[in-house]
Amino acid sequence: MAASRQTLSEALQGRVPAHHRFLLKQHLQTIEHLEQVVAEFEARIEAALQPFQAIEQLLTIPAVSKTAAHV
Repeated sequence: MAASRQTLSEALQGRVPAHHRFLLKQHLQTIEHLEQVVAEFEARIEAALQPFQAIEQLLTIPAVSKTAAHV
């Protein structure tokens, strides 16, 4: 979402019952947690791939993505 939490909070004030705000808060916290977990996995993968310097050379090829280079 492009809006800040403050903007979203102000937009929802008075339009969404307290129970729904609670559920939305729980969903946002879950999403934030999952994003953190994904970032941790990506960091571990990046560290494991560090010995393979050829990946950097593959990334210089046009249309070769980071994922394709790793594969």
